[in-house]
Amino acid sequence: GDVIRSPDLTPSDFLMWDYVKDCMYQMLSVYLYELKRRITVVIHSIAPQMLVNAWREIEYRLDILCATKGSHIDIY
Repeated sequence: GDVIRSPDLTPSDFLMWDYVKDCMYQMLSVYLYELKRRITVVIHSIAPQMLVNAWREIEYRLDILCATKGSHIDIY
């Protein structure tokens, strides 16, 4: 079935995805295997502190969702 995605959690995805895109699109590639290789290299190069920060943001948003019983929130 479809996975239900909270719009309040989705912005956390962008933190990591923007980093990956910025790193891997510095040089364009037309080959799928090269694109896959770059994604793998970038993922392996993510600093531990960036992962900690991303996880803290997810925890923060989960805490707010629990406190508001799933109501939509605006976090900026």
